[in-house]
Order: sequence, then C-alpha cells, then structure tokens
Amino acid sequence: MLLLAFTFASCASEDEDLTPSHADRNLFAPSDDDQSETAEIQREFYKKNGCYILFNDTLSNEPNGQDANGNPLWKTQLVDVNYPVIGSVSSSYEYTYKYVKDATIQRKAAEYIGEQLADKLGKNCPYSFLVVDSVYAWTYSNGVRTLVTPNSWTGATPYPTNVQGNRCIVVSIHDKEMFENPNYLLGIIQGMAYKKIQNMNQSLLDEFYSYSKNYYSVRKSDLGYPMGTGQDDAARNFGFWKDHNYFYFGVTYFDVKNFSNAACEYSLAEVEEMMKDYPLVIAKFKVMRDLLIGMGFDLK
Repeated sequence: MLLLAFTFASCASEDEDLTPSHADRNLFAPSDDDQSETAEIQREFYKKNGCYILFNDTLSNEPNGQDANGNPLWKTQLVDVNYPVIGSVSSSYEYTYKYVKDATIQRKAAEYIGEQLADKLGKNCPYSFLVVDSVYAWTYSNGVRTLVTPNSWTGATPYPTNVQGNRCIVVSIHDKEMFENPNYLLGIIQGMAYKKIQNMNQSLLDEFYSYSKNYYSVRKSDLGYPMGTGQDDAARNFGFWKDHNYFYFGVTYFDVKNFSNAACEYSLAEVEEMMKDYPLVIAKFKVMRDLLIGMGFDLK
C-alpha cells in the first residue's frame, strides 16, 4: 500500500493534474455496480449507523498513463489516518494493515462495531471505520523504517488496536480478540469523549471542579496524610476517582480524564454502589456523565 501511495504522489507531480478522481461520487461507499457480499455489508452498515465501514484503505486505484519506459502509472487514493483526532505521538507514525478478507468475519465485525461502538458514540461517530485484522505502526530512525518500540509511558505500541484520524477510525480485530474482550472498544469511546471534553467551553467544567477545588495539587502532607502512593480511600474523601501520585491526591488534568473515562465505563447505578461512601465522587461523576450525554454519547 505504501508503494501505491508514493506512486500517486509522483504521478500527480509529473502530470500536474490534481483533479480529484471520482469527484462526482463518494469513495467511502461501494459503487452501485458492486454487488459483492462485502459491498452489501457496507450498505447495511451505513443504513443502520449513518457512517461508512471500510475493509481496505484503498479508496481508488486508477490508471494514470505511462512512464518514459512504457510502464503503467497509477493514481491511488488512500484513507489517511496520519492526523489523529486524539493528539499523541501516533501522529508521526506510518501504518500498514493486514486486511479482513473473509466476508463472514467482515459481517460479524460490522455488526459488533455497530452495536458496541457506533451506537455508544451516537452523534460523535466518525465519518468512517476501517476494520482490519491487524495494524502495524512504523517509525523511521536514521532513514530506516522499524516497528515502533513499546513504551508504557507514552502508550506507544507496534500493534495498536485502533488509530483515530480526522475522517476515519481504524479498528483492528486483533486475531478476533475484539469479539472476546468486552472492553476491547472501550478505549476508543473514552478517547473520543475526553477529546470532546478538552475542546468544549471549559467554563462548563466549573461545577465539576468546585467539589475538589481546594485540594488540587495540594501536597498530601499539607492535608494531614503521609506522602506515598496507593491511598485511594483518602483521595476519594476529597472527591478524586483514585490516588494520583506520591505527592498529590489529584490534579485537574487527570481528574477530568479519570471521570471522563469512568463515565464511559460505568453506569450511574454501578458508581453509586462502588462509591457509596464517597459522596463527592458520586456528585462529580453525575456532572461528567451529564456533560457527555449532552454531547451525544449514549452511556450506560
């Protein structure tokens, strides 16, 4: 796929013709004359969910003349996920894919993503999903392309389960792990929810912050507790979802992220039971949950 992308770039430069191919039709949808089972799965998915599903990152691949030696040239358009919706180091990576070619698995994946992801994202669904068997993340070091080195701190991984771009979310079924792990898609929902929170009018978080405003970035020793980690009970007394680090029970950035993630994972009834001894936590959870529902997320 990468060779095709490079061919497209060089051909456009040589011919100086940048007119988009198939400008009169949507390349994310199958053509009207495509009656394959895959095309039918794609049409059904769009009809039900209002967004597109792809099983290949090639949107079009057209003949574009010949080079000086008479060899055919091609103009190729690919799904671009190099500009992620969720800012991270992944924006500098190059991605390749192993495709899902079995129509039975394609259908199962489409139904699963529709129910477990598209329905929960609600009006926050992306323009399209690209469903593949595996994703490979690459980077360049001294001009040599290598798989990304795993890093637990940054979240870097050579085999990401998803990549989130501006018009497309790539979802890897990871050798069918997606169907077996009930929380497999949770990270996508949490990532999109947190990004929405980051981009909204921050004054809407004033009520959320008010419950713990006197405890953000205050040293534990100043609150009468020993310095150290693992003090979740104490942290929850001050309204934090969990203990933050050795020095502080909570800081604003992680507080918002923790509650945003929790609102995507747990129902209000579950949190009221889990945190029944911590009324500040429950109050903040309700605020965050209401914000996300107001943005169109369909939460538990």
